Amino acid sequence: NCYRLQLETPILSDVTEFKGLCQKIQAQQRERREVPDELFQQAIKIYSSNFLDDCPEDALNWVEVERQHLGALFEQMADLYSAQLCDKAEYYRATSVCHEILARDQRMEAIHRRLMFCYGKLGMGHKVEQQYRLLCHIMEREFQSKPSVETTRLFQELKTA
Repeated sequence: NCYRLQLETPILSDVTEFKGLCQKIQAQQRERREVPDELFQQAIKIYSSNFLDDCPEDALNWVEVERQHLGALFEQMADLYSAQLCDKAEYYRATSVCHEILARDQRMEAIHRRLMFCYGKLGMGHKVEQQYRLLCHIMEREFQSKPSVETTRLFQELKTA
């Protein structure tokens, strides 16, 4: 009562490729080595949308579990990459990466915070305020809440700097 496929080559999917890239990045970090930009860029590029986004949430529970897992992995990789760029004082590149990430998921508060930080380092106070206001709007619309205390504190520090 089953079918079996006997393939000569492995099945390729964006999910397995994304997970493989994440494992490589995590292995580099465990070894305390700087992760090459190319690995981060490939991981961000391949995560084009949420897993089976067109599948209704309540249809199959395993889909939602995998969607949450992959989304959390993407958020972790995005945060690590933008942090690595900031650590190297590559603030322009970091802002570009942050914008690319937010284009996929604008609800990632940590990335908004990193973007505000970069704008502050680049002396773009007006962009800091603009980003904070945008985040406030997104948080209100999506979650009926305000940005975290950490984000608000950073905004206040950057505003007075």
